[in-house]
Amino acid sequence: MINDYFNKIKLIGFQLIIVVSLIILSSFIIVLHQDNNKCKVRTFEQFYQETIFPFTFKDFNSFRLKKYFNSKVRVDSVDNNNQGYITRTYTFSDNTSYVKFLVKPYEKTDTYYYFPDSYIKSDIIRFKNNIRIGMSQVDFFKAIKTNYCDCETFLIEEGDLAISYFVHFKEKKLISIAIVVPKD
Repeated sequence: MINDYFNKIKLIGFQLIIVVSLIILSSFIIVLHQDNNKCKVRTFEQFYQETIFPFTFKDFNSFRLKKYFNSKVRVDSVDNNNQGYITRTYTFSDNTSYVKFLVKPYEKTDTYYYFPDSYIKSDIIRFKNNIRIGMSQVDFFKAIKTNYCDCETFLIEEGDLAISYFVHFKEKKLISIAIVVPKD
């Protein structure tokens, strides 16, 4: 009977060692995962979009939006017809950058829009929070209220569409922002 008791204690002790080892191992794996992705942040909220861009993404109006762009910007639009589903793509561009908006009408008075893709490496747009091409990397992270990351490319993925913002730095200065929405 005492042998059975000691065998049960040994078994419980062995199981406890396995559980503790697995916990330690999983913690190590989580830390490695975080270290590998220190230049990436993912959120389902629109926090970064609202922190960086000076406009809301409701009720599209190209004339109202134009006030956030520099005076040399050109605006073009193209209608899209995908099996009867009509959308319009507006492109605001200068010689080196472009910002595209895909507009999806719900009703005649209400539309929503998003970036299908954009590439910004000039002062084409006046961002919020004094964000601008050429600013220091430290100031950029302060402006977006995120911990500083010493990366050449910082990736922000956010929202239902998993919009990706590739923020590029060179010599600790912001040189471009590329915006990509994954294709279906």
